[in-house]
Amino acid sequence: MQTKSKLQEWAMERCKAWNWNCNVAEIAKELIDADIDVDSNRFRALEHAFVEFFPEHGERDIETIRHIIEVFG
Repeated sequence: MQTKSKLQEWAMERCKAWNWNCNVAEIAKELIDADIDVDSNRFRALEHAFVEFFPEHGERDIETIRHIIEVFG
């Protein structure tokens, strides 16, 4: 079980790694490969960090990522 602060730290690190090329399909595939479920605490932490890190398109993109994971994950 990860603490909330560790989940937030992990999520922000992922956003920083994706910053150079924010491709929603590749991000979704990475999360699917890591077995991250959209109903998990990890994904909820990621949603929050993603919207914060990518303020211009974060909400739209994380919703697209969520849908890709739901369909193909």
